[in-house]
Amino acid sequence: MIDGQFVPFPTHDELEVSELDLIISGTRDAVLMIEGFSRELSEERMAEALMEAHRYVRQLCDLQQELIDKVGTKKMDFVPPANKEFTIGLSRRTTIV
Repeated sequence: MIDGQFVPFPTHDELEVSELDLIISGTRDAVLMIEGFSRELSEERMAEALMEAHRYVRQLCDLQQELIDKVGTKKMDFVPPANKEFTIGLSRRTTIV
């Protein structure tokens, strides 16, 4: 946010004077991750920033979908490995045999 205006994709110079440095990730339907730094900012203004940022995420998702549709590539199905030793996130140890 520079001079009270939300600035998407700011330059490094703009970030130096910015009142808000906000990074979000998400899908068309939801915000999934929020990181940022702000000088003093009201909750209402932060909510506005998140809504505006999510609007950009939706636009980017739409552009990606448009590209997928034009290229005609189909999404690959994920097939988990048959090996029962393969675990992710279930324990501190991940075994791949």
